[in-house]
Amino acid sequence: MKSEVTLVYPYFLPDGDNSIFRFPPLGLEYIAAHLKANDVGAEIIDCTFLSQEKHWNGSGRRVPKIIGIYSMFSMTEKAIDMARLVKDDCELLVAGGPNPR
Repeated sequence: MKSEVTLVYPYFLPDGDNSIFRFPPLGLEYIAAHLKANDVGAEIIDCTFLSQEKHWNGSGRRVPKIIGIYSMFSMTEKAIDMARLVKDDCELLVAGGPNPR
């Protein structure tokens, strides 16, 4: 199934952060599961363990029709950077979460 929707969690592990606490993008997982249950191809890009250089361009992914970017206060800047990077790579770009801009 080709991905029609790509959901992005733009949290990048800060340099020097050795905390063992990482939180999976559970809300995005719920959305992707619902889309897949309704025969809509969906994938998630969880940037938590990716470098900023490899998160999008180095992924080798096909371009989806819709890109959704999760945003909250602690990752607003990265969400905006991601939106600028991918805005021309899809038909529809959406933001969601507790702090979409």
